[in-house]
Amino acid sequence: GPCGGTAKQQHILPTTSKCRPPTMRRGNQTLPSSSRTGGGALQKPFIGTATWAILLVFSSLISFYAGVWTALAVAPSSLNECPDCRRSCLDAAEFGGGELGHSLEIITGRKIRKALETQCNAYESKKDSSHRFPDSVSHFANGLARVGHKELFDQYDFGVPMSDRAHKQDALILYDSQSSLPSDKNVAAQLNGEIPRLSAEDATENCDVMNAMFIENPARARSRQCLAIVGGQYQSYHIQRWMRLNSEEKPDANKPLQLV
Repeated sequence: GPCGGTAKQQHILPTTSKCRPPTMRRGNQTLPSSSRTGGGALQKPFIGTATWAILLVFSSLISFYAGVWTALAVAPSSLNECPDCRRSCLDAAEFGGGELGHSLEIITGRKIRKALETQCNAYESKKDSSHRFPDSVSHFANGLARVGHKELFDQYDFGVPMSDRAHKQDALILYDSQSSLPSDKNVAAQLNGEIPRLSAEDATENCDVMNAMFIENPARARSRQCLAIVGGQYQSYHIQRWMRLNSEEKPDANKPLQLV
């Protein structure tokens, strides 16, 4: 090209602007660009692009965590530090309405349902284990009820004189099977509390057979009487009397019980 010929060609052809090296001016002097760096090469930047990127990432992280810390420091720690918030919550709970009131209704409903389920499960467990008598005597004892002495004699003619204290006394009815219990089976079979008192008609409504036993202890002050009921005996409906007697057949507490 024009800039790559011989010295003679360069002397003949004028030098174009694109063949001259870039220059700069210092005062009235024009200097070549190589004198700006002192070595003819371009000067490298002081901080590289990768370093700037790392500094930018770290500064962003520092700014983010500083903002979070500042927000936590100035935010209220409870509803007590925000009276308006607390009032809004209480109003929503009392009067309902709005998104907050709807959320509170859902939460309250769940808690009520859970409490009811707990109570119902406890009731069912108690009801299942509420038999007054254990299984070992279930072959003749499954429930117990009280009936007025006089009312029972008025309902059924037993053919024996009624006690003059009958209006103040109750009779006991022992049920030997689940099917013989009154309609409200849980009443007669309940485990705790007072023995239920029923009318003579209700107490015997499911009894196909009723065995009546009349007892009295004239010498209550001197004689300690017990009643032993033995179930499961084949067609056995009689009463035996056992007493502690000496050789003269007089009561003696130091003697063993014997059939009389």
